[in-house]
Amino acid sequence: MLLGLGAAWWVWQPLGLSDGDEAAGRSVGGEAPAIPVRLAEVVRGNVAETAEAVGTFQSQRLVTLRFQGRGRVVRLDFQEGREVEAGQLLAELDHAAQQARVTEAEARAEEAANQLERGRRLYDQGHIAAAELEDRRARAKEARGQLDEAQATLRDRFVVAPYAGRVGTTDAEVGAVVSAGDPLVDLRGQAALEIAFFLPAELGGRLSVGQTVQVRSKALDDGAIGGTVSAIAARADETTRGLQLVAELDRPDVRVAPGAFGTVAVVLARRENALLIPAEALVLEGRSEYVYRVDAEQRVQRTQVTTGVRHQDRVEIRDGLAAGDRIVASGLQKVGEGQKVRPLEAGAGDGGGG
Repeated sequence: MLLGLGAAWWVWQPLGLSDGDEAAGRSVGGEAPAIPVRLAEVVRGNVAETAEAVGTFQSQRLVTLRFQGRGRVVRLDFQEGREVEAGQLLAELDHAAQQARVTEAEARAEEAANQLERGRRLYDQGHIAAAELEDRRARAKEARGQLDEAQATLRDRFVVAPYAGRVGTTDAEVGAVVSAGDPLVDLRGQAALEIAFFLPAELGGRLSVGQTVQVRSKALDDGAIGGTVSAIAARADETTRGLQLVAELDRPDVRVAPGAFGTVAVVLARRENALLIPAEALVLEGRSEYVYRVDAEQRVQRTQVTTGVRHQDRVEIRDGLAAGDRIVASGLQKVGEGQKVRPLEAGAGDGGGG
């Protein structure tokens, strides 16, 4: 009897109606729970398309001042590393002999000029021939030339700053004997800095004088400084196959040692109201780029996009999305086509990688 009752109960018990099996049936047959993700909205903003290169700071004006004659140094009138004014005397050689020649030449030139003036009056009065007047004119011209030469030789005994700037170090000493061509000191101009760099020659059609640049370098106290392109080479360099450009910095007071390196970003184009998304929302697969767009039903749609400018943590979208679209910004590894998601509050953790 007991065996019969047990068999009858087993026959009438519906398959899968035990408590454990009933829960399992809901899990298998029902919809999977929504995946928590952080969303971002496609927004509009301004972007700048740039080309970057490493450049070298150089002085706009850099000259090595040299002695122009042989002699003994009798005066050095500058401090190493300090600013000097245009026309300031920097060094002086002994010049007594040259001064004496100038004085003598001045006397001869004055006498010749007086003789020429007297000759003009005599010629007008008919007392001398034209040939005599021309002879006096030639002697006056020769005397003037000798005076100019003597004065130039005297000037060579002095070294003056051709423009305002900062001097470097010097090996010259008062009392030392120097020769013509010996270096005195380097002089860098006050409006002093520009940066030279190379860009690919194929960008030549998009480059022009006056384009803005942004220069970054550890040598700059505030990290970055603006500028403008001031020169572009007419043809590509044979070694680098690139075009050399020079940019002037906006701040003439900045001080960077020539030869230091910096990164130059040249603005090729600016676009207003461009579509922007967080860089972390972009999925790369080979040469294709995707995002996970979320529809009104909170379901994920895998969407291929075309990107443009990338700047820090933002990426420009040229095609595939519209302003206001919502996309998955983090939790990308957990989502797939058609899955339902649950947006997390801003700043909430999603427990997964981006």
